[in-house]
Amino acid sequence: MKLIEKVHAYRALTEMMKTDWDFSFIYPLVRLMEEIKADYEFFCREEMKLAARFGKKEEDGLVTIDETGCFCFPDEESRKDYQRFHLDLEETETAECSRRILPTPRSMRGEWLKALLPFCDFGQEGIADGTLT
Repeated sequence: MKLIEKVHAYRALTEMMKTDWDFSFIYPLVRLMEEIKADYEFFCREEMKLAARFGKKEEDGLVTIDETGCFCFPDEESRKDYQRFHLDLEETETAECSRRILPTPRSMRGEWLKALLPFCDFGQEGIADGTLT
């Protein structure tokens, strides 16, 4: 499983935690969030190292941030190097996660569903009570 899949899922789960859901739906997702948290934190640390390595620096040594909150590059070569290393980071292979079987929610944002598909199967409400196999 690619590291970026866990990053996308963790970010989606963070947003989902702001919404009330049925317990049977959200509990497995909270457990998934705990399972992928270390990989997400690793990604964030490594991404910050790349920004520090390739980003344009202020006089005090801090990375320059533009008005949109993004860091700047000193030149095109640095931007390309950052992108290459960042892609390598995203493509890092990580341990597989166990799949979750969840009831179908009444609604969900498409980006959340897309992020969760590598980890979850939906629409199998009868599995827990044995009516669906």
